[in-house]
Amino acid sequence: FELISLGSHPFGHCFVMKFNDVTFMLDCPLDMTPLTHFLPIPFVPSKRLEALKCLDDHCTPKTIAQQIKEVYPNYFLDGQLEFCLPELGAVDLSTIDAILISSYHCMLALPFITEHSSFHGKVFATEPTVRFGQQLMEELLYMAERVCKDRLPSQWKTKDCKDRLPSGLKNAVDTRCWKPLYNESDISCCLSKVQTVGCGQKVDLHGSVELVSLSSGYCIGSCNWLIQTPYQKIGYLVSSSQLTTHALPLDQTAMHNCDVLIMCGLTEAPAFTPDGMVGDFCTNLARTLQNGGNVLVPCSPTGVIYDLLECLPSYLDNMGLQSVPLYFLSPVAETSLAYSNICGEWCCKSRQDKMYLPEPPFGHSELLKSNRLQSFKSLADGLGDVFKTPCVVFCGHPSLRCGDAVHFMEVWGAGSQNSVIFIETGFQSGEPIFPLAQVLAPYQPLAMKAFWCPIDPRLNFLQAKHLLKDLQPRHTVFPEAYLHPPLTMPQRSDLILDLEGSFSTFTRGDVVTLCVESKLARATVAPELAASLVPLEVQPGVAVASIQGSLRSYDNRHTLVTLPHPVSTKGAFGALLESSAGKRDCEEGEISDQEMKQPKRLIGDVSVDVLVQELSKVRTEMRLVAVCLAIDLHKLELQSPFATLYNTSCTGVCIQFSVGKTCLLCMRVCVCMCVCVHVISKVRTEM
Repeated sequence: FELISLGSHPFGHCFVMKFNDVTFMLDCPLDMTPLTHFLPIPFVPSKRLEALKCLDDHCTPKTIAQQIKEVYPNYFLDGQLEFCLPELGAVDLSTIDAILISSYHCMLALPFITEHSSFHGKVFATEPTVRFGQQLMEELLYMAERVCKDRLPSQWKTKDCKDRLPSGLKNAVDTRCWKPLYNESDISCCLSKVQTVGCGQKVDLHGSVELVSLSSGYCIGSCNWLIQTPYQKIGYLVSSSQLTTHALPLDQTAMHNCDVLIMCGLTEAPAFTPDGMVGDFCTNLARTLQNGGNVLVPCSPTGVIYDLLECLPSYLDNMGLQSVPLYFLSPVAETSLAYSNICGEWCCKSRQDKMYLPEPPFGHSELLKSNRLQSFKSLADGLGDVFKTPCVVFCGHPSLRCGDAVHFMEVWGAGSQNSVIFIETGFQSGEPIFPLAQVLAPYQPLAMKAFWCPIDPRLNFLQAKHLLKDLQPRHTVFPEAYLHPPLTMPQRSDLILDLEGSFSTFTRGDVVTLCVESKLARATVAPELAASLVPLEVQPGVAVASIQGSLRSYDNRHTLVTLPHPVSTKGAFGALLESSAGKRDCEEGEISDQEMKQPKRLIGDVSVDVLVQELSKVRTEMRLVAVCLAIDLHKLELQSPFATLYNTSCTGVCIQFSVGKTCLLCMRVCVCMCVCVHVISKVRTEM
C-alpha cells in the first residue's frame, strides 16, 4: 500500500493510492487561494479599479509591471484569473486506473486531468455529485470569462522575476501549479467520462478490488469510499458529518476494522459550531436590515444555502422583517434550486418522507412561489425591474474576485449601514481560506461591516476521535496539520487529533508506504468440474470427495477447471492414503495409475505426530495430488512448517494452495505441497 499526497495545502485533499496492483486518485479539488492575489473583475466597469496605478519598478519587466496594480499598501495582478491544481506532475497520470470523487467540491480540477493529460482510466462519482459539480464548474467558468482579461506573462512566476515583485506577490506559493480555467467543451467532455454509482453500490475494478460508495452525511451526494478485496479493506473517510443536515446520514458500519483508514477533510472551522454560527448569521443579518442596510452573502450556489433558506425566513418573520426580499444570483441558481428538489433519495429521512405526500423536500420551493425568494442568472437578467432595498443578496464568488458580488461590493462598500457576511469555511493555519483582510484589501477604504460566520457541519476533532475509537482501524493516515492547533490559537490543545493507536501523517508531496499484504486469493470451481464430484458420506452429516483440476487465472480471477490430461503423481502421500476399510502403510515411491483411480481416504482418529512426520517428507517438486481430509478433532495444532489449521466454517468447495498459505474460503492454512481441494457438504467438526 502506497499513498502520495498531492494536495495544494494541508486541507486540499488529493491523493494517489497504489493498492493490490491498482492505482487510484482520490479526489481532485481546485485550490482557490490564488484568487486573492488578483484584482476583482467587475461585470459593470468600475472607475475606481480602472484608475488604480500600475507597479512603478524599473527592475520589473514593463509587460509585467503594467498588469500589477496598487491598492495601497497591497499589489494585485490585473489579468486572467488562475487557479492552483494539485501536484499532478509528481505522478504519471497514464498509470492511474480510476479516480474516486467524494463530493462536488472535490472534482473541480477533473477537466484538467481528463482532457489535458495522459489519463485514460475510469472516474466514479454519485449522480448528485456529477450534477452539482457541473453547476459549480459552469458558474466558475461564467464568472471568470464574463469579462475578457489578458493572460499574464508566464515569466512573472520565475524565481528571478518574483524576487523583484512586492512582498505580497513575491510570497505567493505554488505558482508553477497555477493555471487558467478550462473551457465549456472541456467540462462537457469530462463529465461524459464519469461513471455514476449509487449509495452502497459495489463496483468491481479489473477483478482486483471492489469499490463501495458510502454516504458521508456532508452534502447531497457526498460519499466515502471503501476499497476492498476478500481479505483486505482500505477506507477513505473524507468530509463527513454526524450532524442532522439535509443530506443522507453518515454510513459508518462498513468502515469498521479497516486495515488502513485515510481520514481527512475535518471541519475547517474547529473553534466554531454550525448551530452557533447559523445563529450569529441570522443575528448580524437582522441587525443590519433593522438599521436600513443591505446584506451581501458571498456563497456557492449549492450546499449550506439550502439550510439557510430554510431557517432565515422564519427568523425574519419573528423579527418583523417579513417584507425583506431575498435575491439569489447565479448562472445556475434556477438549476441548483430545482435539482435539489428531485434528489429526495439522497436526503435525510424526513425529507424523503415529504416526497410521498407529495411535497418538495426543501422549503425554498414555497419561497419561490410566493416571490419572497427570487433567482436570477445575473445582474442583467431582470433584477433591476424588481430590485428594492433593504434586501439580502446571495451570490458568488466567495473570494470577491469575480461574479456579481464584486458589483455589490463596489456599490454598497461606501455605506456603513451595509454588511457583507461570509459563510464559506476553509482554514489554513487557523485562518479562513480566504482571509478577510486579504479578501477585502482591493476594496479599501471600506465602510461596510464585514462578518465571518463559518457554517461547517463536518466532523470536528472530538467527533473524529470518538469515531475512530468506534471504527477501530488497524492503521490511520491523516494530515500532519491535525497534530497541531491553529497558529492563531496555539493554546487550544483540544483542536488536535491525538490518537493512541497506530497512525501515520503526511504533508504535501509525502509518500506513505505501509505493509498491507495478503497471501490469499479467492478462486472458484468450474461448473463442469463441480458437477463431476461424487461425495461419499464417511459419517452421518459429513461427506467428502476427491478432486483433480487445473488452476487458471485470467483478469485477476482464479478458476479450477477440469484437467486437460491425466496426472501422474509419485509417492509422497503413500503413507497418508488409506482405504475406507482401514489403514494401509506403504513406502514412499510411485503410485500406480490403478491406485490413482481408486478413491483413498484417511478417516477416523489421526495421530498428530504421524501426520506431521509424514507431511514433512513431502517433496517440493511433487505435482498435483488430490487429497481429502475429514478429521474429527476440535482443533489440530501442527508443530511444523505448516502452522495451524483453523476451524472449518464453510459449506461448499474450499481450495487450498501451497504450504503455509491460508485456505481461500474457510481461512485455514494449507497442509500439503500441492493444490489440495476438499468438498464438504456439511461441516460439524473443526479442523
